[in-house]
Amino acid sequence: NVASNETCFIINANNITLDGQGYQILYATNSSSSSKYGIYVNYSNDTIIKNIRIQQGNSSGDSKRGIYAGLSYNLTVLNTTIHSNSSAGAGIELASVSNSTIKDTTVYISNSNSNGIYLLGASYNNTISNNNITVIGSSSKGIDLFDFASDPDFTTIVNNTIRITNSSSFGIVIET
Repeated sequence: NVASNETCFIINANNITLDGQGYQILYATNSSSSSKYGIYVNYSNDTIIKNIRIQQGNSSGDSKRGIYAGLSYNLTVLNTTIHSNSSAGAGIELASVSNSTIKDTTVYISNSNSNGIYLLGASYNNTISNNNITVIGSSSKGIDLFDFASDPDFTTIVNNTIRITNSSSFGIVIET
């Protein structure tokens, strides 16, 4: 198990596998600042994150993410559980990430204006399958494909279960 007031893991290299073997990452435990991450992946290709529990700590501040990946290719998130309670946060956020898979993962979001799985920008050819997403906050989304100019850019969303507990939240949203 790993705990941090800030971000727990930063991956900035290619061909990395983070196999949690069922252990827990507890991130942003006492941080009042924004933008803290359980796992932060940037400019990295062929990254695998699997078999791990990611839990946001009891901290204030918004925009925290369980997993954030930016400008990367071939990311796999598999058999992972994420709990996020940050306003304007996300369980998983992919920003300009392509050819990636999020599979057999459970995401719990329990604050407003947040996303279970959030893809934005030039994120192409991604697969989101066999996941369980629970959204308990208002104005939140289970899966959000944001800033997709004309279509969802060959993203496949299949066999996911999304539970929404607030009438102002949505299951799947595609935004241009």
